[in-house]
Amino acid sequence: SEPPMEWAQPLSEMGYFHQYIIKRNQELIDLMIEKYAAFWHNHILTDIPPEPQNYDDIKRLCPEPKGTIVASDQVERWCYEYKEIGEELGAKGTLKKRREQLKVMILNFMRVQDSCVDDDSRERTILRNSRGQKLIGFNGKRFS
Repeated sequence: SEPPMEWAQPLSEMGYFHQYIIKRNQELIDLMIEKYAAFWHNHILTDIPPEPQNYDDIKRLCPEPKGTIVASDQVERWCYEYKEIGEELGAKGTLKKRREQLKVMILNFMRVQDSCVDDDSRERTILRNSRGQKLIGFNGKRFS
């Protein structure tokens, strides 16, 4: 027998592999093809990435700091909510998912900004409110 079969056969005999018969579902196949085609036309051909969904997506999209950015009122509220949740929960709790969503929304706002108010903070992206108070900083790896 071939090398993979040397270890696969005993694992199969031990019950680690299972075969399932799945009926063909043309409706599901058509839906998947529709989604693949939309992704191809909207993102691959246009070279526009999809909106980031999580922190890892954001880190890949903005590996380099930008400088200082002024937050909109909505983004300022997200920053305060993010910090409040962190103070209440630490790294646990039911609001952890919301905190992660806020982090993604804030960093995505920072990512799409075209201009910075100064170049002195080029080693990290700093988000300030309209009164100049620092809200959040991001150095490409750490969000604080």
